[in-house]
This record gives sequence, C-alpha cells and structure tokens, in this order.
Amino acid sequence: MSSRILPILSILCMIVCIALITFWMRSYQQIDSYVWNNPGNRYSIGSVFGRIAWTRMEMPQGPAGAPMKEPGRTGISGFGTVALAAEDWSSYIKSYGSKLDDNFLGFAWTGSDPEDVGIPHKVQLVSVPHWFLICLFLALPLFLVVQHARRQAAAPQKKS
Repeated sequence: MSSRILPILSILCMIVCIALITFWMRSYQQIDSYVWNNPGNRYSIGSVFGRIAWTRMEMPQGPAGAPMKEPGRTGISGFGTVALAAEDWSSYIKSYGSKLDDNFLGFAWTGSDPEDVGIPHKVQLVSVPHWFLICLFLALPLFLVVQHARRQAAAPQKKS
C-alpha cells in the first residue's frame, strides 16, 4: 500500500509545482486571489509579485457590535483576477495602509493599526515566495528519483 502512496503523492506534488510556476509567471502581470468574509474579518490569499500573500483585515464594528461594510464593497466571497499596473511590491503593501516590516528572500510580514495609518481597519499580511513553495513541493519527487537511482546502481547487472 505504501509503495503506491508515495508515487501518487509525488505526482500530486509535481502538479502543484506546475500550478505554482504558472501562478509565479502570472503574478507579475495580474493578481489572482480568493477572498472570503467572516463576521468582522475579510481574508484573502493571492498570487502577487512573485509571492503567495495572505491578508486579514479586521473590519470596524458598527452599532450593536455588527461589522460595518466598507463603501463600495459587497459581502461576496470568491475568486478574482486584477490586472497589475506598473507598480511594485512596496506600493502593493502601501495600498493596504501598512509598512513593510520584514522582507528577507521574498518572505514578508506586515501589520498596521488603524491609528497608525488612518485607515478604518487593521491589516495583517504574510507572504511566502513562490520559489520556496516550489522547492518544498519538489522535495518528495526528487527524493523518490534519487532513491530509485540508488536502487538501480546497487542492483546486480545481468550479463547478456
């Protein structure tokens, strides 16, 4: 049974790698994202500027503790694509009203309080570069290829 699980997982990892490479290439021309809403919070995960970015916005509370709706925003969740203008990662971060706190090899975390930046909600953003996720998902297939090559090298050669 386990001899079938590893190759199946390896194939799934390769499919995820192909999808990540596709999102990585597209991320410099458009943002592909999924947004969902919970009471008081809006979450999103997207592929933007070579990174997978996760954001959380705390929506301000209205009367009787109900979350206020942002002007021009609906409560609809779902997938979306936005074409990118000639902007960079830091201007994308600034659009959330926050400053970039850490950025090492494409990893980043940022957060803001409404009082600091003058926006009506608190924002948190965490990003991981596509290259890191691709390397992570390539580990199992590469391990299986190396393991197979070692077995082939160790196997006795048949003479014809």
